[in-house]
Amino acid sequence: MYRPWTDKEVKFVMENYKQQGSNEWIAEKLDRTLISVQQKYFVMNNPHKIKKQQPKKKIYKNLNDLESCPHCGAISRWNKIENGYYCLECLREFDRRGEVVEWIY
Repeated sequence: MYRPWTDKEVKFVMENYKQQGSNEWIAEKLDRTLISVQQKYFVMNNPHKIKKQQPKKKIYKNLNDLESCPHCGAISRWNKIENGYYCLECLREFDRRGEVVEWIY
């Protein structure tokens, strides 16, 4: 059964994983499986872990707030359509958040 890790347990694993030499001792002490202790240690120490930062989407109230086409970068070359805008340079549609709308066909 899944049980979330507490901060105390994570700290204990990080401090004792390399020092004790026996991961079974840590697993027994925390009442966890050996695999879960190993996985927690390697997940916390993964040097390739990338923290994803989502950029905040700017919502344009009207056509005048938009600086350029988000696909090709054309300045002031678009028309307003039913669901957003249409660039006259690259012939792409994009919505009010500036995301390019993919074609269905």
